[in-house]
Amino acid sequence: EYAIAVKELRKLDPDFTLEEWKRDVVEHTLPEVMALFLEGRIKELQPWLGESVYNRLAAEMRARKKEGVYIDTHVLGIMNSEILACEPDTV
Repeated sequence: EYAIAVKELRKLDPDFTLEEWKRDVVEHTLPEVMALFLEGRIKELQPWLGESVYNRLAAEMRARKKEGVYIDTHVLGIMNSEILACEPDTV
């Protein structure tokens, strides 16, 4: 699936490189997603996440809110990020 995903991405963008994509994810996308999660802005996360992940995080946020738990939103840094899997959506 990994190779298929990269092949499909290169069809859409011949200049696509996995290293540049990873760098963009770590420097831009992941911090934005983490900020939305830490701030409890679940509805804004929906376009970024698969249905099962979204449902799990939504349930977690509801539980946090019900218990009155608040998370410090000041993350100092994200290090050692790793892409564990990727799969293509239908294009």
